[in-house]
Amino acid sequence: MVPVVISGLPGAVGRALVDEVTRADDLELVPIALTSPRHAGSTYETDDGAITLVETAQVGEQPLPRGTIIVDFTTPSAVLPNVEHYCSARHPFVLGTSADTISQAAARVKASAVSAVIAANMAIPVILLQAALAHIAERFAGAMTGGTLSIVESHQVAKRDISGTARAMLGDFEALGLPVSPQTIEAVRDEARARAWGVPEAHLEGHAYHDFVMDDPSGAASLTFATRVHGRAVYAAGAITAVRYLHEQLQAGVRGEVFSMVDVLTRAGRR
Repeated sequence: MVPVVISGLPGAVGRALVDEVTRADDLELVPIALTSPRHAGSTYETDDGAITLVETAQVGEQPLPRGTIIVDFTTPSAVLPNVEHYCSARHPFVLGTSADTISQAAARVKASAVSAVIAANMAIPVILLQAALAHIAERFAGAMTGGTLSIVESHQVAKRDISGTARAMLGDFEALGLPVSPQTIEAVRDEARARAWGVPEAHLEGHAYHDFVMDDPSGAASLTFATRVHGRAVYAAGAITAVRYLHEQLQAGVRGEVFSMVDVLTRAGRR
């Protein structure tokens, strides 16, 4: 049994992770979870008992089982402080974040005694799309030169930053010859527009819609990539796949390494 500590309760993804870990027969949910100072000192009730919420900065003082892996879905501003806490306490971790701090987080891990999986998106179908685009961009560099690119993404109103999924794909579109900039991405945080796009009422508070449209120079043809994610369960399921992969790497003695979700899925696909 791999002990798992959730960082980000009582957030929506954290709650989905509780369900995923509880259902797994090879994982053990540690009754301690990490959270912000605002929620520290409270408890989160599950069918199996209460989980004590402690401030992430105190992780090094917690009696966590040997081999514990932390799974962190938190706010962008908390990413680097949290990574510092995990590395200092020597706890390997899986981190899902859309922040522009992934490279800094990775550098800290590489200088530490732990390893981690870090990704802007952990939904396996979305990772497959990203991997496919990366392959196309490498194989057919410049093929869309002179064309145009439009990216529109919709998330719940509470999301504070522009989609990390969309930002992570900009380099591949650029490699294809398309003009890109931070302004290329239109971020929708409006429930009326989300409804018009087709987001179900039940998922207005938790969804991820993306339309990536490439028009060729003539304007006579276009190619669209799209994602439609409802709720948070798909992110939690991907994170659990990453936990299992990271556990295998740790058992093999790997330290100071950062893995992507492409690494995770490449290994999972060989089983």
